[in-house]
Amino acid sequence: MVRAVRRMLAGLVACVALAAGPPGEPAVTRAQQQAHEKLVDQTVAAFRKLNEARNSGSRQKYQQALNAWQVVQRVARQQGNRVIEEMAWQYVQELQAKLRQLPQPLRQFRYDIRRDARPNGGARRRPKKVPRQDWNQFFRSGRTIYSLGLFRTEGQAINQWWVLQGRVWFVHFAQTPVRVKILKQVGNAITLEVSIPEVRETLFISNRELNFNENNIIRFLRDRLLDFILGKASIPEEMLKEIARKLVDKVALRLAQLVGFVPNVKNEFRQAFGSLSGHTFEITYVNGLGVTDLRITEGKNLEEEYFRELARQLTHSALTNYLLRDLALARPGQQKTYNVEELAGMLGFALDVDAYGQVTLERLSDDKQGRAVFRIVRADVTVQTLFAGRNYQARFFVNPQVGNGVVYYRYSKNRPFNLKSWFVEEAYVDWGVNAFAVPPKNLLFGVKAVRNLMVRSYFHAQSSKQIAAGNK
Repeated sequence: MVRAVRRMLAGLVACVALAAGPPGEPAVTRAQQQAHEKLVDQTVAAFRKLNEARNSGSRQKYQQALNAWQVVQRVARQQGNRVIEEMAWQYVQELQAKLRQLPQPLRQFRYDIRRDARPNGGARRRPKKVPRQDWNQFFRSGRTIYSLGLFRTEGQAINQWWVLQGRVWFVHFAQTPVRVKILKQVGNAITLEVSIPEVRETLFISNRELNFNENNIIRFLRDRLLDFILGKASIPEEMLKEIARKLVDKVALRLAQLVGFVPNVKNEFRQAFGSLSGHTFEITYVNGLGVTDLRITEGKNLEEEYFRELARQLTHSALTNYLLRDLALARPGQQKTYNVEELAGMLGFALDVDAYGQVTLERLSDDKQGRAVFRIVRADVTVQTLFAGRNYQARFFVNPQVGNGVVYYRYSKNRPFNLKSWFVEEAYVDWGVNAFAVPPKNLLFGVKAVRNLMVRSYFHAQSSKQIAAGNK
């Protein structure tokens, strides 16, 4: 990281010196100066992409970083800036070599939950085994559920390093439609068709701030930074002061904005569902073991991690409607505790989230539509997610002081029960978040903290029977 920052700043110094022009010669034109400034912007943006790729290990991120450095190399060559051109060439070679080592995107994937450890090293829970009679009724061939998940996140993203601090206030909406159909049931295995149409995201930015102590920056540039970059070279004191002044005036603010001191929240949001948008999968699910095989039937090839994330969630959330059956048949006032993996889909935790913890539901009286109503009494959920190439951790909870949650479950009181038509129809949750940690290795780039975070999730589902009745 230090080496990368050293190379970057050396290139920026070269750009500023070139823009200023040698003593005694006419200054460069305004167009040339703007071109140099644009090259600085492109170089710093390329460093950000390189940092994201190294942290995530994603082939897609490495390809984006390679594309950015190839642009920098071409522009630097056109402007005759040999310092940045050589630096860009080195990174292009490094990224091309890395891409040759990474596995190619896949069309199909085999998953085994017994060999998939959690980020903290613990073993993942295997799904509960459904009794044969319930399995045959509840997971009957042809059962189809259409769902729509909405996730609203509001908060303040902050980046702070030394004397610099950037803030941005944001509101982010994600809308995810999914269709799950049971194609066939053979013994203890079912074949699912999971379709994920277009995923929509909207981001609103209400305010941005950047604050820094200019005097400290000038002092640091004069006393340490130039010696660090250029060594104890015999450069006139006046020239050093001029370069320092130009760095502060022309580069410091732009550099701070581009590397994340004013966080670019648009780049920070990473929804795994967004990468799965437009895909259809054929998935094999085994009773008591979960998802074992995934195959793309529509859409482009994907990296292994996306298959793995989809398998992790469906292994448990495929049983959500079945597991809530007993609570629907219980008397009002009774409570039951579930592992959060079993309810993750309806609670709004998407594929890019690894959530674990417990949620307690209380049975309330049926509503006017005859649906069972559950209140979320307690929830303590630890969430780990990949966010702009970095691992973040948060603690979500629900209690009367900071939020609430309610679930509506469609069922029938008539016997014999037709379990095929029992499912979660709606779920609303207002989440309280009192912890949001960022690993310390992320020293310079990106968001360091998120404060005043408020999260609201909404889930709505319909069966194919309901949709057909509504179209008549």
